[in-house]
Amino acid sequence: MSYAKRALIAAIVAAGFAAQPAVAQSAQKWSLQASLFSSTLFGDNPIFKNVDPGAGFEIQARWTPSLFSLGAGFQWTTHKQNLLDSEPNVLDDPNTTLNGFFVEPRYVILVGSNTVAPYLSGRVSFLRQTTTAQFSTAGEPATLKASADGINFNGGGGLLFRLGGRVNLDVGATYGFSNFGDFVVEIDGQERDRASTSSGQNLAVRMGLALGL
Repeated sequence: MSYAKRALIAAIVAAGFAAQPAVAQSAQKWSLQASLFSSTLFGDNPIFKNVDPGAGFEIQARWTPSLFSLGAGFQWTTHKQNLLDSEPNVLDDPNTTLNGFFVEPRYVILVGSNTVAPYLSGRVSFLRQTTTAQFSTAGEPATLKASADGINFNGGGGLLFRLGGRVNLDVGATYGFSNFGDFVVEIDGQERDRASTSSGQNLAVRMGLALGL
């Protein structure tokens, strides 16, 4: 084989390896993503079992040097919650939010397609669960606020669909372990009670668009 042919083959192989990350995910090293997002808590403690699945949004920035990438961003969901399930009418329509920051590493698996690629991902989330409700005490209206800080450790994956040179559709889910600290209860801004919580599980699901920069 001549030197010219060997050089041509080497160039084609090198170009193929260089193009792999671009085929699998964002062709640009940096990207921004906005997603519809859902979170669900599972567990025996009231901080988990009385919280309905919630819906909201997620935004993130992602660095993609290769088939591996690293994302970080903010998530927010709103949930219905019954703090006192034995007396469901004591509080007036309590509402819960679950929000905070997350870090998400990802590894794309090449399947020989230019339009779709599966990926494996992890997710660490630092969250605050806050419930607010209106009620009456001694005939006077009052505001209850209960909050707890927690952390989630998840694993999962998803699919990337290439919609254009700079746009991908991302559909993914992770499942894992949740742990929250003390649940602090305030009435009209004054702390009235503090209770410990137990660990549980969580499910995070998203569908969004990523734009390469």
